[in-house]
Amino acid sequence: MANISISGTVSAKPDTPPVTTTTYENPNGGPASVVSIVNVCDRQFVAAKNDNERLGQFYRCEFRGRLAEVVADRAKRGDKITVYGQLVQKMYQDKLQLNVTNCSVTFLESAPPANSGSGASDSLF
Repeated sequence: MANISISGTVSAKPDTPPVTTTTYENPNGGPASVVSIVNVCDRQFVAAKNDNERLGQFYRCEFRGRLAEVVADRAKRGDKITVYGQLVQKMYQDKLQLNVTNCSVTFLESAPPANSGSGASDSLF
């Protein structure tokens, strides 16, 4: 696994599936931990009009424990964040899926409300 640092935009509200011992076991042993999954795009996503346009790369980032709770509460679509973790590449239905595990996060900028200006830089976790 390679270490990776991604600065990008949260593409959707974090997904926090219910915790069950069969769904998300703690990789360090012990009881199942809270998991929050966030999709991050490394550039402004624009729908391709032709094959020559480069789309943004999407990463599925997995947070665990207390950090998962913080990310689930704070992250929203359009927020700018930097994620640090380990890159895991998997093939899924003939497509490459990029997962980032063992994540930490820095919230760079909040998405502005629909009727106001820019957000502000915030805390490191």
